[in-house]
Amino acid sequence: MTPRRGSGQAFNVGQFAGPPPLVVAREVLETSMGIDARREIWQRVDAVPALTIVAGLFADFDLAAITDRRLAVEQAEILYSIVT
Repeated sequence: MTPRRGSGQAFNVGQFAGPPPLVVAREVLETSMGIDARREIWQRVDAVPALTIVAGLFADFDLAAITDRRLAVEQAEILYSIVT
């Protein structure tokens, strides 16, 4: 049962977690990779525009969830469908 909003009970975010990833970064890369190295790879494979869109969508969804505005989520979904 999901606690009512404002009930003071903790919300279990873990209930939405899926199975653990099959591959984790440390299994693929022998060394840790800093943000500058990641950005260099993202630019080399031209992933920056797609990552920018995805980051914006997550920000829109997050803000909509924080403010409890379903309309904002629906507008973000419409924006995503237009961009893709």
